[in-house]
Amino acid sequence: MKRQCTRRMIAYAIATLLVLALTFACVAACGSFDIGHGDKTELTDGTISSVDSAYTSKSSVYTSSESLLSSDHHALKSSFISHLSSDRETTKTSKSSKDDRTTAKSTGRTSPTTCSQEFPPTTTTASTTRSEFIDVTVFVECRNAVKHHAFKDKIEWMIVNGYCDADGLMFEDTVRLKRGETVFDALVKTELQVLYRTTIFSKYVYEINRLREKDCSQSRSGWVYLVNDAFGQVSSDAWILNDNDRVHWGYTIVEGDVK
Repeated sequence: MKRQCTRRMIAYAIATLLVLALTFACVAACGSFDIGHGDKTELTDGTISSVDSAYTSKSSVYTSSESLLSSDHHALKSSFISHLSSDRETTKTSKSSKDDRTTAKSTGRTSPTTCSQEFPPTTTTASTTRSEFIDVTVFVECRNAVKHHAFKDKIEWMIVNGYCDADGLMFEDTVRLKRGETVFDALVKTELQVLYRTTIFSKYVYEINRLREKDCSQSRSGWVYLVNDAFGQVSSDAWILNDNDRVHWGYTIVEGDVK
């Protein structure tokens, strides 16, 4: 709007300057012609022509100036009407949005909104962290001693005192260990009576539930262990167990009789 006002002022100034310039030109052309003082000087045809030309030029300039001002006026008016219409539309839209929010609030309903931000789908993955505990099956028996005649009195005493049953079974159950524990730890968790010797390198089990190695004068008798049906090649406190392993402790009299 400031630019359009400036254009109008410039147009008026140009028109005024042109009128003044033409007026001075007419006065110069007329010479001694002085209407203001009532001179009766006779005008020549050339002088009249010059005056007519000057008047015509003045009229054309004034007409051009008027048309320019008129066009500026119409442009300014159109711009003002356009801005006014835009403001009314904006006000109407704002009022409509406010009315919608007020209606939704009063009725307890909200209109659905669309969120352009997309979130990645949530996925559930199984935990790969291993448990700190493992479960192993422990089986302890002295079946060979039950079947051997040299152990008859000893086995009868053990059965009476609850150290084993008539089949030589001492323990069979699942025990829970911490990951990293050994065959020896599994035997101790059975809560059987376990006696062992500790050396520089290992622990050696020599008695379980009152049945000792070399008992009843059997020099080669003693306790051995298997893990998953494989004989242990290291001491029982060096064999680290895994989840679901099966540990078998058996009393041997003759080599290879524990299976």
